[in-house]
Amino acid sequence: MFLVAFYGFFRIGELATKSVDCAASVVQFREVKFLIGAGTANMGKIVITQFKHNPSRQPFEILIERDDTSPFCPLKALVDYCRIGGSQLDQLFCHQNIAPVTVNQFNFELSRCLKFCGLDPSRYKGHSFRIGAVSHAADKGFSDAQICTLGRWKSDAFKLYIRSQCLSAT
Repeated sequence: MFLVAFYGFFRIGELATKSVDCAASVVQFREVKFLIGAGTANMGKIVITQFKHNPSRQPFEILIERDDTSPFCPLKALVDYCRIGGSQLDQLFCHQNIAPVTVNQFNFELSRCLKFCGLDPSRYKGHSFRIGAVSHAADKGFSDAQICTLGRWKSDAFKLYIRSQCLSAT
């Protein structure tokens, strides 16, 4: 879930529900497709319609690419996760009992993981994935227009999220 949040420029509320009763408002399993070539997934496509600044609910495609240079390939993680859950899922991210992951649960697990890694959890929140994605894209030389499109921004507000590379190392 962390990898998809980062590589998809997701707001946590698009992946995790505010309450169990609102599970239909987050990414659904049926909205995920894999593009297969030579017998392996080369790209994941997540089509969302419910996101901030999209009152018309126009579909938007988020592509999750294979990253063989990283030990944490987002595509491999997503493929493996979908194999475990299978088509029995409604919302994409859920617990073993099929209950949706809530924002509070996401934030709790993020805090636990950060503590495990020896990091200060007060310095990171669910939105840190989106901030990190923007900063990473800027570091890689993406244009402002590309970043706006990837993050589904309608303004230059994303520029407030960009952190310099020297800050990300601390």
